[in-house]
Amino acid sequence: MKRYLGMDVIDLVIHVGITGAVGAFLVATGLQEEIVWSAVLTISLIVLAVRRRYAMRGARTELTGDSLAQARVADLEQRLTEMEQRDYRMAELEERLDFAERLLAQGREERPKLGARET
Repeated sequence: MKRYLGMDVIDLVIHVGITGAVGAFLVATGLQEEIVWSAVLTISLIVLAVRRRYAMRGARTELTGDSLAQARVADLEQRLTEMEQRDYRMAELEERLDFAERLLAQGREERPKLGARET
């Protein structure tokens, strides 16, 4: 609901409650009921539209202002950290592979050939 109206359900309930209370009070003072409710509901909708406009403008400012830039920088820093960790792991794996290749090469040199007799 906040996405479309810019306010929570509680804010909307409070707005409707205040509208109802003001309308009931004005009707109780003896004014003509149809005119009172028409005026109160019209004013209430105008106030609701203004509140929505300011709330949505504030939400857009949050998304496009400094916080968005900070969120992007934080995301880039996190990605950079992950890439540095991957690079470290890659270098470590390359060292292990080189070591394993050297061991295999030594094993081949030291092993006697099959089928060859020692005399």
